[in-house]
Amino acid sequence: MGRANDHLTGSTRCPQVRRSRDSSTLLDLRGRFLAIPDLFDPVRGVVGEHAGADHRDIDRHARDIEREADLRNAGLEYVETVGRDLRDERRVVHRMEQAAARAVHLERGLAPP
Repeated sequence: MGRANDHLTGSTRCPQVRRSRDSSTLLDLRGRFLAIPDLFDPVRGVVGEHAGADHRDIDRHARDIEREADLRNAGLEYVETVGRDLRDERRVVHRMEQAAARAVHLERGLAPP
């Protein structure tokens, strides 16, 4: 989600959220690469991805859909944002909170960091 969402990472509203590039790559239990999402909440099992204009390409969009399925199959809840969402921190935080509430019932299938 880049600079526009840096204020969400480590904030008092989402203290456990961090940019994935600041941490390890997400792998499944077999060691297969899943993703390096824009945001990752390892405590609550939520990943956040920003779908910018470059994600509109048909091949890129197809890869995005596959990645989302892989992350969900690993027991992670997925949140996607677009440009206008980044103008409203509350909207993104609300989506992350909703995803976290859904994620409590999921069994995680991630390799340890």
